[in-house]
Amino acid sequence: GISILGTSGIVEPMSEQAIVDTIAVEQHQAAISGARHLLLTPGNYGMDFLQTLGLDTRGVPCVKYSNFVGDALDIAASEGFESVLLVGHIGKLVKLAGGVMNTHSKWADCRMELFCAHAAVCGGDQNLCRRLMDETYDLIVSPGQVVPHEVIGMANHAKNLFVGVGGSDMINKSHMIGAVCGMEKAMGRDHTPVRRLFDYAFEHFVARRPILWVLTVNTAPGGKIHSHGLFIGEGRNCLTEAVKLAQQKNIDYVEHGIRKCVVYLDPSEFTSTWLGNKAVYRTRMAMADGGELIILAPGVHQFGEDKAVDALIRTYGYRGRLHTLEVFNRPESADLRANMGAAAHLIHGSSDGRFSITYCVKNIMRAEVEGVGFQSADYDEMAAKYDPAKLKYGYNVVDGEEIYFIPNPALGLWINRERFQD
Repeated sequence: GISILGTSGIVEPMSEQAIVDTIAVEQHQAAISGARHLLLTPGNYGMDFLQTLGLDTRGVPCVKYSNFVGDALDIAASEGFESVLLVGHIGKLVKLAGGVMNTHSKWADCRMELFCAHAAVCGGDQNLCRRLMDETYDLIVSPGQVVPHEVIGMANHAKNLFVGVGGSDMINKSHMIGAVCGMEKAMGRDHTPVRRLFDYAFEHFVARRPILWVLTVNTAPGGKIHSHGLFIGEGRNCLTEAVKLAQQKNIDYVEHGIRKCVVYLDPSEFTSTWLGNKAVYRTRMAMADGGELIILAPGVHQFGEDKAVDALIRTYGYRGRLHTLEVFNRPESADLRANMGAAAHLIHGSSDGRFSITYCVKNIMRAEVEGVGFQSADYDEMAAKYDPAKLKYGYNVVDGEEIYFIPNPALGLWINRERFQD
């Protein structure tokens, strides 16, 4: 008899023609069984990804094509499939953008060239393209401070490269990914969805570049900068260690969820909800379910920092992640889809119904505030009760009720220790 040794016990063809013939047979069997849609993946990584997402159980056949994507697509067309979805490693699939239909490295290895070409097509200038392709640098130094960030979890490292070089399009799309995944799963954490995306891109596309990371962890009590750590290295470990220290130094932990939080927005700094919603971003992980966030906002007189974004906020409002995503996909919402950064902001600025948000204003009509999904109150009336000049940072008692006062949300991140440990 024949003994098959290996991880799966499945004999798979190894000659090129045998692989193509097998692809044809598998697609033909799927077609004659009535399938109208098809998944194609280069190999096991793609299959594992589909299994992780549960997409392998949706009844859509999946065929592995190795490096022979061109043959696989031709066969799919001849079998009459209505749609084909490619699932695989970007290092292989990017080659399709250059018309490379056999992705083996012996035939073509033009990944960086293709990224550079498409960067130019999307508006990248000559200097950007030169930097993408230039491998002659003796050393690239990337300094920065590791602090909590609402999209990536903790700022810096590979974020500096991909957002810094990618420009507004990368900012908008990465913010949208973070918003879809949920801010409360990201703020102050290390291995978030957006961070994993940038880690992957760094490992697979720029790891051979001579990059030296210089990362700091600082605080600024009373406006005076204190340096707590300096982490220098070529790989990812310096970020890992910096994050651990930043989680100790840059997060204000509360021992239980805050039932009522009052945040003051300096009128010289916060003139819109686009900026003022930092009061929501930075406190949401400390708020108790059913709690109340009161934002004293004497300087807020608009929603967006420019007319276009202001109009989007007025149209769509801060109405929760699921609602915003549903609206985002409507055919008539092309204006929102064209500005993913604004869509992400709408999601970030909502509590998703977990706690209430009341803006206390004096330079914008309360009806306007309520029209975008917030509760509203008169600033002078609320400031008389919660006087920012008299309250101290942290816990206070006002009329027998415990409140937590934050004089400037830009200076910290507040987290319920129990929620952060979940």
